[in-house]
Amino acid sequence: MSNSHTLKTTKAIAKAKMSNPDQIIGRMNELTDFIKRAQEKLKNGDLVDLSHLDAEVSKLCDITLAMKQADAMKIQPAMADMITQLEQLGIQLKDFQNSFKPTGGAQ
Repeated sequence: MSNSHTLKTTKAIAKAKMSNPDQIIGRMNELTDFIKRAQEKLKNGDLVDLSHLDAEVSKLCDITLAMKQADAMKIQPAMADMITQLEQLGIQLKDFQNSFKPTGGAQ
């Protein structure tokens, strides 16, 4: 399944005007699953298109920040899991990038 089928665009998120905590949690879980699949692809040496990820995560965080505190608290565990996976993906991306850097003192 392609990224376009797996993930809604940022515009689609904005149009949906998610205000229900369950909707936000569901979307965060979808993104977390996408991030985990991206980690697996990187482990296999495959390239992954992450161009949409930053905007989507940012939009969900903005929506969450605008919510009532009680609703935002419901979202916190899903957000924490997503952030943990993003941090792990960042480490993997750095390692992947470093694997292409030349080592030693070639002249």
